Amino acid sequence: MKKKKIFFFSFFTIFLIVFIFEFGSRTLISILTKNQDIFKYGFNKNIDLQIRRLTTLDFEVINNDILIHKKINSNNNESDKKLVWTFGGSTSVVACRKQNITSWPNEIENENFSITNYASSGTDSDFALHSLISLINLGKSSNIILWANYVNETHVIKFGFKRNPELAKKNETKLHLNKTLYFMQSLLKSIKNYSVFISLLDRFFLGTIYRLNIDGMFFKNKEFTENDLRLSAQNYYINTTEAINLSKKLKSKFYIVTLFSKYDLMDQNNQTSRSINAKKRIFFETIKKIINENKDVKWINLKEYKFTNNTNINKMFCDEVHFTTQGNITVAKIINKYLD
Repeated sequence: MKKKKIFFFSFFTIFLIVFIFEFGSRTLISILTKNQDIFKYGFNKNIDLQIRRLTTLDFEVINNDILIHKKINSNNNESDKKLVWTFGGSTSVVACRKQNITSWPNEIENENFSITNYASSGTDSDFALHSLISLINLGKSSNIILWANYVNETHVIKFGFKRNPELAKKNETKLHLNKTLYFMQSLLKSIKNYSVFISLLDRFFLGTIYRLNIDGMFFKNKEFTENDLRLSAQNYYINTTEAINLSKKLKSKFYIVTLFSKYDLMDQNNQTSRSINAKKRIFFETIKKIINENKDVKWINLKEYKFTNNTNINKMFCDEVHFTTQGNITVAKIINKYLD
């Protein structure tokens, strides 16, 4: 009898602690976002949580049901400046802070363009589409959308197809994790779609790993297979097509941007890995398909850009993909020519 009481008390205590953390997390986010839809998260599949930046408590609560029934107002901007929204990952924000103080979206800002940058490190087109939907639900609009997602699009293979879960059944990549982390990841994946607190915990855990640059100790991947890359490209296609359809309702010009990396500019002998080459081929096929289906969409493909002068490529990058200040200024100048 005593053991039963101890078990019941322990179970009740754990349940109460979890409830307090969960309710507290939802309450905090509802206060910060002024949106009580977060209390429906996990119960209503149209409600999504977007953690833009955990360290600054920057969250978005997206209600896809509002978008379905919402009449979208097109841009009525009367200013001489064009309003520009940019979306992308770490290559579109202020990265490599020891060698960089800006981003290419920041450098586009001039007398012709007013920039708002919604890019965020480590994010893909799932995140970008959620941000776009959130902006529309808030009644905002723009003249131009720059869609610079590419580098992180294979993250759905590692972390799951949250926005397009039907693709998950076709995923064949095997991740090699230590047993403890594998258990944690499996558990988190199963319940974070229902728990705000676990979603925050997962983001903190992954953010800490990448901030300390120790992800190699935890995640040791095989190279992506052809099937993996095609699935991630299909996820990109679905998200980008939806974003384009929304831009049409906003009457915004839509540009797909693929930024060059260091190996795009310097690898004359095509010595990059098979996986990188396959990703480029598959995603280019996907983007061309999108362009063919949407004639008004423009593609700023910097991966095929060639410098005609003696540009010091090394000074443009702090690693293989992230730009220094000089690199961001250079990218902005090129993109400005396309926009002009």
